[in-house]
Amino acid sequence: MNDSAMHHPALKLLDELLSVPSPSGREERLAALISEHLERMGYTSETDPAGNVLVRIEGSERTASPAAFAAHMDELAVTVTRIDPDGALRVRRSGGLHPYKIGEGPVEIVGDGEPVLGILSMGSTHTKDAGQQQVGWSDVRIITGLSQEQLAGAGVRVGSTAVPVRAFRGPYVFGDPADPLVAAWTFDDRAGVMTLLRLLEALKDEAL
Repeated sequence: MNDSAMHHPALKLLDELLSVPSPSGREERLAALISEHLERMGYTSETDPAGNVLVRIEGSERTASPAAFAAHMDELAVTVTRIDPDGALRVRRSGGLHPYKIGEGPVEIVGDGEPVLGILSMGSTHTKDAGQQQVGWSDVRIITGLSQEQLAGAGVRVGSTAVPVRAFRGPYVFGDPADPLVAAWTFDDRAGVMTLLRLLEALKDEAL
């Protein structure tokens, strides 16, 4: 990783935004973080009934018509459809997410409490036709190591969602140090949010 590039304000902000899980329907943690940044910049924001964070800026005499800039806060996830007696979670995709996009590994289950760690498992590969198998979400389980009662106490239920853990998300800076590339999980929405926050910061600095 290009450590010097990570000190750039845009990447530091992107890194902070990536630290917050924000599956569809559970964007409130990211919305709160965005609101904190806006407040520190001196903006007054509002959150509508759908959870969108809105900032309104007065136009000028040169403004021909209203304009809106938007970025989405939600990310693709898997949704819990059933909790097995052993505490394993059955899941289905949310949006266009496929098992191969995540692979086997740790995920955060976002329920009604603090996120719970689980391991996404696609079953054993020690079978005769393992190389021929096309894995679908019906083959996937999230192993939690917790009982149904423990999961209920932690706020995990049918309808809870799961996303990759923080260490998976990035950002990753790589390639030519003079002109590096940046990659991240949910790059399309977090980079959009980062860009709008940076734009609002620049507008505030210009006004000063």
